[in-house]
Amino acid sequence: MKRIIAVGLVAIAALNSAWIVEGTDNNCAALERVALRKSAEKEGKPVNGLAAGFMVLSNGRMAAAMVTKELPSVPTPLACVAGYWIGRNQ
Repeated sequence: MKRIIAVGLVAIAALNSAWIVEGTDNNCAALERVALRKSAEKEGKPVNGLAAGFMVLSNGRMAAAMVTKELPSVPTPLACVAGYWIGRNQ
């Protein structure tokens, strides 16, 4: 029983950690934030005001649409969490 509770707590922490770490409202917004940051790092430039404004206006909708298109059989919040951790660790 203790293992089941421990596994459940780890799963809950993993599902909620992306938006908590990034300081956003949801997992898909966290995915957008890490994608923009990685894109800016690749270009060698900081995230500019236009990109920051995009993140505020979108609030994860663009990332949600992207993961829904790429992974239609996976629930959107789970796909956003997976995308966040994959993108963050690349």
